Amino acid sequence: MYIFNNFILKYIILVIIIFMIILIPKKLKTKLMLSISLILIIALNFVIVTISSRPSYDQVTNIDLIEEDRLSIELKDSKLIHSNSKIPVKYLVFEKENKNFSFSPIYLNDFEDYYFVIFSTDKTKKITNNLFRVLRTYNYNMSDFAVFIDKKTGEVIDIQKHDLYGNFIILDSIYFVNNSFSFKLIHKDYPNIDVLITGDIAHKNNYLYISIEFFDYGGIIKSAFDDNYVSLVVDSSGRIIFKQKIYETENGNVTKTTEKHYKYLANEEYVKQGYFETINKKIYYVDNNMNICIINGNSSSVVMKIDSLENWTMHIK
Repeated sequence: MYIFNNFILKYIILVIIIFMIILIPKKLKTKLMLSISLILIIALNFVIVTISSRPSYDQVTNIDLIEEDRLSIELKDSKLIHSNSKIPVKYLVFEKENKNFSFSPIYLNDFEDYYFVIFSTDKTKKITNNLFRVLRTYNYNMSDFAVFIDKKTGEVIDIQKHDLYGNFIILDSIYFVNNSFSFKLIHKDYPNIDVLITGDIAHKNNYLYISIEFFDYGGIIKSAFDDNYVSLVVDSSGRIIFKQKIYETENGNVTKTTEKHYKYLANEEYVKQGYFETINKKIYYVDNNMNICIINGNSSSVVMKIDSLENWTMHIK
């Protein structure tokens, strides 16, 4: 928080001026004191304006669940409101000392268990090209910022993560399964390489855990995720990246994250061609024998045999 006590600063400057009056010879006092006073006043105003112009939004509070123990909100007239009661949502607490900045929601995406919301100081701003740039908001007076909002608890989770700073989230690529999520990223240093972010927010402190993967061998053709933190990705070079994120917790807090990499889909040609989907929070795929299979972590099982790849997902209930 940027807190500055103007009274103390003025008191220090006053003491300095008094000492100068005592120590400086009388003949030089008048002209010199006028010059010094002017310089000090200008410097004081500059410091105060600079500090007070920084936006402050570092205290984030939960949203009250006033509708059937589950949050239901909508974006209307640059405000978040509860869907049924139409009562405005109170989503941020600003420092009392700072009245210069007011952030308004400009984008809302509704997932099954979470909302994704973008805030801006310009309430008329429009999101273009489905891109949002993540910045270190406290360094920029006019920067936008984004959060996830948990529908079950009303918890507001900041996504300002070091690995994301300066990079662009492709908004229509955000994907949720329970508390795990993924989205594609345009990296500021590697704009021609596909980047995939995967993460989780299912822990005691609702802290955002993410991993970043660069697909420098080929662009992402397709990806899928399930409720066991298993991810399946195929890139344009024909690689199958198939792994499971493991979260080790203690007292509800993550202490360590690891990954298990699986190889049993490596030779599945239909998977390489993109015949896999997340359905009902599980990953299904078509194997080389034209069977629809379901993934269960380090193994899979056959659901049924099909005769055609056309509309193959219609067979899954």
